[in-house]
Order: sequence, then C-alpha cells, then structure tokens
Amino acid sequence: MNRDEVIGRNVRAFREARGLSQAQVADGMTAAGVEGFYPQTVLKTEKGQRSLKFFEGFALASVLGIEPVELWEAPAAALKQARNRQRLIDAWRNAEGHRAALSESAVQFEFARQMLEKEVRYLDHVEVDEETRKRVEQARPLVATSVEDVVDSALQHPEVYLGNSTSADLGLEVETLEVLPTETPLAGQDVPVRREPSAEERRRDGERQEAP
Repeated sequence: MNRDEVIGRNVRAFREARGLSQAQVADGMTAAGVEGFYPQTVLKTEKGQRSLKFFEGFALASVLGIEPVELWEAPAAALKQARNRQRLIDAWRNAEGHRAALSESAVQFEFARQMLEKEVRYLDHVEVDEETRKRVEQARPLVATSVEDVVDSALQHPEVYLGNSTSADLGLEVETLEVLPTETPLAGQDVPVRREPSAEERRRDGERQEAP
C-alpha cells in the first residue's frame, strides 16, 4: 500500500466515523477555501487515485476534525476517539430537546410531590387503619425528595435513565445495580379506600390545629 492509498484509507475511515458523506466533505473543503474539491475528488482521494496537495491536507484534516498527521497514520485509538467525538457532538445537538423534556418532567414531578405532601399531612391528622399508616410512612421519603435529588441520581446512574446501550455509546461506565423493589407506595391496586372523617374527628382535628 503506497502513501496515497494509506491516506485515502484514513480519510474514508475518519469520514465515516464522523458520519459525513463525500458531498459534505467536499462542501467543507469549499468552505475552507479549497477550490475544485468535489465529491468525485473525495472519492478519488479515498481510493488512493489522487495525491493530496499540502494545503489540501490541512484543510481536509480540519473538515474531519483531526490532526493533519493522522491522515498519514490512523491507529485504532485515533479512530475510536473520532467516533466518540462524533457521538458527543450528536448528543450535544440533541440536548435542547432533552432539556425541554426535563423541564416539563420537573414541573410534573414537583406538582405530584406537593399533592402527595398534602395527602400525607392530611392523613397525619385523621384516624386510619394500620396498613394505610404504614404506606404513609413509606411515602415520607418521597415527599422529601426534590427535583435536584432526582437529577443527582440520574447523573450518578445514567444507565438507569439512558439505558445501557446509550451509556456505553457515550463511553460511560455501566455498573450492575441491585434490583429495585417494584412496589410503589400509595400506587398499588390494594391500597385501602380512605374513609371520610367523622364530625367528631374533624372537631378534634380543629382543636389540634388551634392548640399552641
């Protein structure tokens, strides 16, 4: 394999790692001030049928997001780095949509948390059966959980929220987590129906609230 063939092989490898078409590379070369560099020129370069001029090499390296020396020799580590770089760029481009979804979810989470907090406070002042009282106690940590706590948990365990494959694609360490309990407090089908407090219970509740 001669020099032009080595460069051509590397150009193609880096182009594909970046997810670029030959036309996009040609457009990038034109934007960089290189005239007469067409998709057909890229094809001939990748096949080793055309030698790169000195200034073309620098411009092409810039378009591919690599160092000029990597055109001559592209070790496996360099190719892996190029692929990871492109994945991060794609993830960054998608960040705006994720941010909007996160904002909406944060509002919904806080609304649900406040509703649960009101329910727990109410049940603290009425007589309920032992099973309901147990579920109220289980719900207290949820009431104390803030949006910031959820975000921190997502950052510490991205594989739970992104999925193992996505985390691996982004180069994130994936650890094996213990299986979380599937039962959700106050969300099961067997939750007893809360009865309405009697007039006497309402009176005692009012006395408790008025007491210093």
